[in-house]
Amino acid sequence: MRALLDTNVLVSMPDVVVQEIDRYRASTVSRAELEFGVSAAALRGQEQIATMRRLRLDALDDAGIWLPFDARASREYGAAAARVLAGGAVASRARHKDGLIAAHALALEAPVMTYNVADLERLGVRVLLPPA
Repeated sequence: MRALLDTNVLVSMPDVVVQEIDRYRASTVSRAELEFGVSAAALRGQEQIATMRRLRLDALDDAGIWLPFDARASREYGAAAARVLAGGAVASRARHKDGLIAAHALALEAPVMTYNVADLERLGVRVLLPPA
């Protein structure tokens, strides 16, 4: 695995990532965020957007990229969130979903590919920028 893909990369899906999707994985935390995006669009009456998002999510499911957020990732999350809190962040910042994804990457000993470099680096995870 080259990297764990952050939700924002899964939304933008750079061509290079699409072409090499078998080299990447993503957390089921990101899958939940994407599922929310499908449901939110449907609730707002944005059926075309909801359908497009559903098709993308189905394609990611078919690619088999999802890794379950497990007990090891949970332990990493507790430690990483506590470090952020000890560094002076407000509790809501320490418990942000980015923390769950960073912890999952720490448990896997893998970098995270993200556009949100600052927030994830603060959690102690190696970060890769998506290819242009």
